[in-house]
Amino acid sequence: MSFLIVLTLGSASAANLIVTENTTQNDINNWMKDNNTVKGDNLIFTSSKYDLNDTIVVSKSVNIKSNVKTSINFNKNKNMFNVTTSDKVCFSGLNLNHNGMGISKEVVRLIFSNNTKSIVNIMNVNFNLNNRYLAGIVIKNWKGNISGSIFKSSQKGNIGVGSANWTGNIYKTSISTPGGAGIVVLNWKGNISNSKIYFSGKKSFGIGAVNWTGNLYNSNILSVNKGFGVFIDKWNGKVSNTIINIKGYPSCGFLANKSSRGTIFNSKIYAKKGSAILITKNVKIIKIKALSASSIENILIIGPRVYPESSQSYINSKSLLYKIKVSNFGESKSKTSYLTFKYGKYKKEIKIKPLKPGKSTIVKVLIPKSFKTYKKRVTITYYNGAGKKSTTKTWKIK
Repeated sequence: MSFLIVLTLGSASAANLIVTENTTQNDINNWMKDNNTVKGDNLIFTSSKYDLNDTIVVSKSVNIKSNVKTSINFNKNKNMFNVTTSDKVCFSGLNLNHNGMGISKEVVRLIFSNNTKSIVNIMNVNFNLNNRYLAGIVIKNWKGNISGSIFKSSQKGNIGVGSANWTGNIYKTSISTPGGAGIVVLNWKGNISNSKIYFSGKKSFGIGAVNWTGNLYNSNILSVNKGFGVFIDKWNGKVSNTIINIKGYPSCGFLANKSSRGTIFNSKIYAKKGSAILITKNVKIIKIKALSASSIENILIIGPRVYPESSQSYINSKSLLYKIKVSNFGESKSKTSYLTFKYGKYKKEIKIKPLKPGKSTIVKVLIPKSFKTYKKRVTITYYNGAGKKSTTKTWKIK
């Protein structure tokens, strides 16, 4: 009986590789190539740390994991793991430290795959991007989820997650990439929930995608620098119970372009030095707290946006003349708009001709000199991209 037990245990454990501090890179490579290593086998790290001296090529459907949160340290200027199999691979319970460095045109990755099809799941993994131009995950064509994981970076040019085509979700995950971007995907079908994204980089974003069909639930996106909280060319989905706060200049909290459709519900979106929300007419807004810069509407519709830009004043013995530059900052030609100039209890309304995108005109307002010390306020009423009248925030002039 004891002989049978030994045989059974031996055959069960031979398929797994237990990795200690003394396990060599060759041991790992040979195990991955071994014909006895089959789908579902485990590469198990058991020590508190492991120094990896070269890329691990994951050529089979295996689980790469640790029950003691092994810190795997990597100092090369190359990818840490290259997944070459099209079958399912799972990373779990690891603490990955990449100390190498990429270049601005070619980041290096902790987990990478260039396959036409990859199935990769990430659970309870820490990604520490300890140098410049690194990415936590870059998988070209990807099906799989990220849960319970942490992405940390303090260096320039780093990215949390990147993909060309991805079907999968992010759940209970934190991505912090000061000096870089959070999530960059061309085509994405999936949701983010109960997660946090912190980013800051020039013209960067927390979530950026060309096409995104998916939802954003119970999450926070924050940047103390300029950029976009969410920047989507074409979106179809829902946002709810989410806080987006972008503090730099210029900035935008949530932008959904082109033929985007969806609902933003019960959320707070702030861009105090830019635009809180810029959306198409097909995106519904329900129970939202939004705050833009003092001169910009809190919720903007893609289309024409006619705003006062600057003013000059001239005085003679009897009159005050104001020349107010008005511009169309939007994406399409405006209809006839109206500038309202208030001074004291009086006001004047001046018609503004239609303006093409990026074009300006000068509106002249003449008032008696006796009103020189009165407070003066300007608003513009125009037709937005939904065909509805929209009035700008009040603009103060001297």
